[in-house]
Parts: sequence; structure tokens; C-alpha cells
Amino acid sequence: MPVEIALPPAVKTILLTGAGGFVGRELVQLLLTRFPDVSLIATDVGVPPNYGVEDENRLKCVAANLCDKKEVEQLFSGRRVQAVFALHGIMSGQSEADFELGYNVNVFSHMNVLSVLAKHAESREEGEPLPVHVNVSSLAVYGGRKATPNSRVVPE
Repeated sequence: MPVEIALPPAVKTILLTGAGGFVGRELVQLLLTRFPDVSLIATDVGVPPNYGVEDENRLKCVAANLCDKKEVEQLFSGRRVQAVFALHGIMSGQSEADFELGYNVNVFSHMNVLSVLAKHAESREEGEPLPVHVNVSSLAVYGGRKATPNSRVVPE
């Protein structure tokens, strides 16, 4: 059964984080096949596969530490990014063994991406829609005494 996927017409460049993971690899290949006019920036802690695509205007594969805001800013440098598919994260076993790493990757790196995306959106042209952010996650819910929330945020 074919996978149904649609993008807003304004989306010409997509940043995919976690592009070297299971879901990320599948999504990169799907987007390459379904959207030949869309440019992809694929990133992970190691350089993701390029699937034989040599044209960096079509698919740019980059290693980046998303916990480092400067590296996140570099991903947006020189391109208008209209969409982000955030697929990166540390899975439960590793994040439970190293809570600080899990929190940095699963929370703060996402905050970095959102912060830079918001700043990036400020420079969009008049009439250009806001960028799209899609968070795709199969991360486990945090537990234990270190994960007790201090407050709750309820969207209005």
C-alpha cells in the first residue's frame, strides 16, 4: 500500500534531524521519491546516507550536534528552510542510563531547533507562510524522581 504524504506548496527546503535513524532513513527516501523539486538537509550525529544523490542542492547530508546551538544555526545558514521534520532522540535504555545526555538530546536539542527555526522565520519574505515543524517521536516517557515536572503547560 503506498504511503500518502503531502507538503504545503511553499515547502521547497526541508531539514530532517535524526536522518540516520530507522524512521529518518525511510522518510528521506520517501521525500526524495515523492518530491523531486524539494531540497533536503539530512542531519544526524554521524553523516546520514546520501542514497547515491551527489547534488547537495537536492540532498545535503551533514553530521551535527543539535545540543550545540551554533551547529543548529549552521544547518539553516544560506538556505530558506520551510519545514523541519524532527526525528532525533536518544532511546529509553541509553537515556535512562545517562539521564543528562537523554535530557540534553530529547529536550534541549529540540528547543535549540525550535529556537533557531523561530529566528529563521523572522527573516522570511512578506506573505511567506511560517515554517512547518513536525515532531515525530517514539521516545519513551521519562520516569523516576529526576523527571518530576515542576509545572504544566496547557496550550490556550
